[in-house]
Amino acid sequence: MKIILRKDVAKVGLRGEVKDVNPGYARNYLFPNGLAEAATKSNLNQLKRIQEIKNRLNEEQEKKAQLWAKSLAGKVFEMTVEVGDKGQLFEAIDSQKIAHLLTEDGFPVEKSQILIDKPIKELGEFTVNIKLTPETLAKTKIKISNAH
Repeated sequence: MKIILRKDVAKVGLRGEVKDVNPGYARNYLFPNGLAEAATKSNLNQLKRIQEIKNRLNEEQEKKAQLWAKSLAGKVFEMTVEVGDKGQLFEAIDSQKIAHLLTEDGFPVEKSQILIDKPIKELGEFTVNIKLTPETLAKTKIKISNAH
């Protein structure tokens, strides 16, 4: 029996996929639990329209992300921090602080989008990768300087 999955189902498939399953499994488990619906002609047409809309939205998001990536590429974001006598930072600069710095400067990002191997613990200029969409990775520079 052909079905359209409404939600991700382990060992069956992901939301929006059309799958062929045992009719008893569909009637007794998938349909009553709201996990799937029958793959009728009208349901398949509706699924096709929804996927077309999602594709258009993804294309628009991707275009915006490409523009952001270009504008971020040439920027250097500066952060001033307190430094000890020997030049060590009093606090590490992690993805949370970098996301806050970028957001304050008009580039709202989440800390999960900032890709750094480890927190920054010294003065200098560092390249930071930002995952804007699953396909778009932007690079920008963060300059850490002494507050005095």
